[in-house]
Amino acid sequence: MSVKPCEFDQDDETLLCPACKHPYLHMTRTVTFFNHGAGEDGLKRKTEATRGGTTVTPDSLGEGFSVGRRDLLVVEFTCENCNRIKDFELNILQHKGFTRVTWNAKTEIAGDDDSN
Repeated sequence: MSVKPCEFDQDDETLLCPACKHPYLHMTRTVTFFNHGAGEDGLKRKTEATRGGTTVTPDSLGEGFSVGRRDLLVVEFTCENCNRIKDFELNILQHKGFTRVTWNAKTEIAGDDDSN
């Protein structure tokens, strides 16, 4: 998986596009994976939100979501300057007290498919 560090403007306040470094980004989709508790018996669910609505998928079968042992937030953006940002997603991953924020090449982890 391709990972890029997040870059910000000169004031360290505004996230820049990972492809063209433009600051005008718009959130289009968020997906959260909530894995509460260690081990196989923890509460797990996936929540996807777009402007069209929100979908919550509980892990009722006990299979778990393959995002690590804790929580993950995936945010998709559009960029006013380029369309190359569609190849990336912002990931905020928490694991064992560490929080990691990176741009990742899109994967199937966020439920992305080419059928849309």
